[in-house]
Amino acid sequence: QIAGSPTASRCPPGSDFSSPDHNWCQLPWCFVSSQCPSKIPSNVFNGTNLFYSYDVCGNAPNCYHDFSGDPRCPFDPTKSFSFTLHKTEGCECKYHGYELDSNIYMSY
Repeated sequence: QIAGSPTASRCPPGSDFSSPDHNWCQLPWCFVSSQCPSKIPSNVFNGTNLFYSYDVCGNAPNCYHDFSGDPRCPFDPTKSFSFTLHKTEGCECKYHGYELDSNIYMSY
């Protein structure tokens, strides 16, 4: 749900975040360095050397790639059927709620 990112339109407000199509939109993740053991290369920004991780922000399941295989999907950390998580206390995603710097998305 990063405004300005190529995937922002795939996570519109009001989506059914319990569905395989949208649950991944609510997973906590953060951009991480290439040295991070749990890094996943970004396939959205090919060639930018950007990596992200679910593990860094609470070992969240990877419901984007393994929705049907991981019993923790759909991700609902509060068990309130809201299927959302608002990140605070030092694990906020670097660009969450902001547009990406143009030097990131114009260089891939």
